[in-house]
Formats: sequence, structure tokens, C-alpha cells
Amino acid sequence: MPALEQFKEGLNTLRLLDKLRGFIPEFKDLMCSSVSKLTADTLSSLFIVQLSETGSNKRNIEAKILSFWKDYLLDCEEGESEVQLKDILCFATATEQIPPLGISE
Repeated sequence: MPALEQFKEGLNTLRLLDKLRGFIPEFKDLMCSSVSKLTADTLSSLFIVQLSETGSNKRNIEAKILSFWKDYLLDCEEGESEVQLKDILCFATATEQIPPLGISE
């Protein structure tokens, strides 16, 4: 346990340990990564979609494409495609799991 004591001592240097004890769930989420199941909704939320002006022909086409994209993600989630959601995530981000702190621009 000397390593744990040394870690606690290091955190105590700036009184960080006391602050962490007050926010145990947040600290656990940050320091103890847990693998959550990747879903179509989760993957879809990682992409920021900027559609054209409402009512334009371009917007109608984009909305249709976006609908196909979401259907494709659902097919991947349900195993109706050879491609898995983690494959799409890996292609887009070079990682097979969403990091604990998420993905930012």
C-alpha cells in the first residue's frame, strides 16, 4: 500500500484530496473508466450536423440523407450489417471506445 499512500500524499499537497472526497461520484467517473455500450444514438450525437436553410431544396435532400444515416446506424446496432458501430467510431475518430471525458472538436 505504499504506492496508494504516496498517491494520497501527492493529492494532499494542494489540499486536492479533501476536495475530491466532497465529489466522489464525479471523481470516480473521471478516474475510473467504465466501458458503456455504444448505441446508435450515442454515436449519432457525436456528429454535429449543420443543415442548409429551412425550406430550401438542399435542406430537403440533407434531411433525407440524415434519415438514411440514422437508419444505417440502427441497422449496425441491431446487427443487420457487417459493419459494427465501433467500426464507424474507429473510422471517424481512430478509437473504438468513447473516452471518459468524451470527444470534443
